[in-house]
Amino acid sequence: MTMKSKKYISEVILYGVIAAIAIAIAIATAWFTHRNEDVSTIVQRGNFEKYGVTDEHKVILYGADYCPACQELKSVLQKYGVKYKYLELKTQPRSFEALREDNINQIPVLIIENMMIVGFSASLTQEALHEKNLIFTGG
Repeated sequence: MTMKSKKYISEVILYGVIAAIAIAIAIATAWFTHRNEDVSTIVQRGNFEKYGVTDEHKVILYGADYCPACQELKSVLQKYGVKYKYLELKTQPRSFEALREDNINQIPVLIIENMMIVGFSASLTQEALHEKNLIFTGG
């Protein structure tokens, strides 16, 4: 085999690997984007003082820095300029004890005054923030 053909084969393999990586990234991005909007959500209403809701902290987000849905939810809150308290699973594990006691084992958990949203949906989050007069959308 000539040097020229070896170089050609190496380039073909390299381009194939690059194409495979690009496809994997595209699939993962589409999956996370789709997953983040469609994570099953549970909405509960009640008194959530035991989770840290106060007049000062009306919005509390329980999450983890490694969780894509949690990061997306943080982005939504920041986009609307919502003041919130963030409790991170790895650095503040004791903060999650009340959730565990109530068998809530999924993150993110967003508490807005008397409403708890377990899971993530950008549209549901926006709706809840609007309902609580924390953001204003539309005319």
